[in-house]
Amino acid sequence: MHQTLDTSKVDMGPIYEYSTVSGVIFFVVFILIGSFFFLNFFVGVLQMNYQQALKAEKKGFTPDMLDWVEMQGLILKANIPHKNRYKP
Repeated sequence: MHQTLDTSKVDMGPIYEYSTVSGVIFFVVFILIGSFFFLNFFVGVLQMNYQQALKAEKKGFTPDMLDWVEMQGLILKANIPHKNRYKP
């Protein structure tokens, strides 16, 4: 970025901080947009791999088996209110 800030007109040598505003704006926008693009790409690839793993995990099960597994998960997540838990 510092070398880009020193650029001047065509066929002229570098001048110290000749084009500060346009260079800084370009690099800040490039870094922000580039980082969001790559972050979005990375998250998309992770989600795609996760969906493929879920599909591979459920392969070979019947719908009844999948319903049973879902029911067991709901039972484990169930929470009894404290006032009803220790009733005599």
